[in-house]
Amino acid sequence: MNAEEYKAICVRPDVFRRSVLEATEQALLQQHLSSALWLRAVLESEVLPKPELHRGSEESDCFIVKLDVVEAEEIAEHLLDAEAGAVGQNGETTADASRFASLVDAWARYIRFCDRTAS
Repeated sequence: MNAEEYKAICVRPDVFRRSVLEATEQALLQQHLSSALWLRAVLESEVLPKPELHRGSEESDCFIVKLDVVEAEEIAEHLLDAEAGAVGQNGETTADASRFASLVDAWARYIRFCDRTAS
């Protein structure tokens, strides 16, 4: 695979960076173990092969996610709850709330992708 093909694949909604999957897993680990285990299975699956001259470390690994839409919706709901719980007392956005919001966005894109490809 060349660099252009790799870049085109990595921007798809069903492709997640290791950091996003690990952050999602960490957010769910204590209260939603079954959802966290779905993510662990993805992280233990095959990494998207990088082009020959790619210089990124393991942190730049990408994975094609193949969870069904129900599982993805459950993950997004848990993240939404975490985001709501991280909002400050006066309703101000905190760093944690912002981090959870970005994870919710990634999973919402994936859910829309699943809905489009199922049609």
